[in-house]
Amino acid sequence: MRLLRWPGAGAPDVAGQGPGVALVFGAGLIGQAVCAELVRATGAEDTALPYDWAESGARMRQGRAAIDQALAVAGPVREIAVLWAAGKSGFTSDATEMAEEAARHEEVLALARALQARAGPARITLHHVSSAGGLFEGCRAVGPDDAPKPLRPYGLGKLAQERGLPSLPRHRIYRATSVYGYAPGGRAGLVPTLISNALTGTPSHIEGALTTLRDYVLVDDVARFIAARMRAPGQGAAATYLLAQFRPASIFEIVRMIEQAVGRPLDLRVDHRPANARHISFLPAAAPAGWRATDLTVGIARVQARVRAHRIAGGARAA
Repeated sequence: MRLLRWPGAGAPDVAGQGPGVALVFGAGLIGQAVCAELVRATGAEDTALPYDWAESGARMRQGRAAIDQALAVAGPVREIAVLWAAGKSGFTSDATEMAEEAARHEEVLALARALQARAGPARITLHHVSSAGGLFEGCRAVGPDDAPKPLRPYGLGKLAQERGLPSLPRHRIYRATSVYGYAPGGRAGLVPTLISNALTGTPSHIEGALTTLRDYVLVDDVARFIAARMRAPGQGAAATYLLAQFRPASIFEIVRMIEQAVGRPLDLRVDHRPANARHISFLPAAAPAGWRATDLTVGIARVQARVRAHRIAGGARAA
């Protein structure tokens, strides 16, 4: 868990921004990127706080301490954001794994409600990162008014999490598609894994048909959008945003872009009976106002530069 506090001097693209405080749950790809974006955009002070995901008694004590600390640093701050970007689930997660994640999620909601009860005139907004892929698996040309149609426990669990959010007066939902990027120590997705394997000459195992269409979105874009709304969430009680490239790409296209970025071919091992090969695509009409997506070729080149730089830095430290 991280506690961030920023002053009131705002960026020109965020109208009405005042000083703010945020509690961030989740230190993976998106959580790290949002914290980095808040620091970059506002000069936020970023402090790590303990939060033991494995032991419930410790979590309760640490959660109460985090509320105390957030209120202590807030002072006259009018905006306090709570970000859920946590959870270890994925497409293959079963009902038991999703139930465990749901319990952790409910604990964070309870902390947000407790924070709201003690925050006085400050506004508490819960910002929740969800999964567009889990909610719309197998759907093509998803538009702004289409309802989720989850097909497996992962998607059902993500939808249940969203449906628990009205227990808070104010919340924002971010349905992100296949987010790619690179965070040292974080869970690696398709793009950074293929890049790393290409750089080392390691075979890459593809669990999906090369023709499978998905929507890949750069974590930088997701973090920039979420951080802006954490700073100035607007007046409405609830909002849901679909964050996508809005340009489907096949795994074959992704492979070719990576080969171009790293300057060498990939050694592929393709599973011809994949359990996760349904197409998913979204219409540009579903893009939220203010959304900007980085071109895939540019984003992949940016990620390969980060992977390569981290490998070089790691080699230098080892030497």
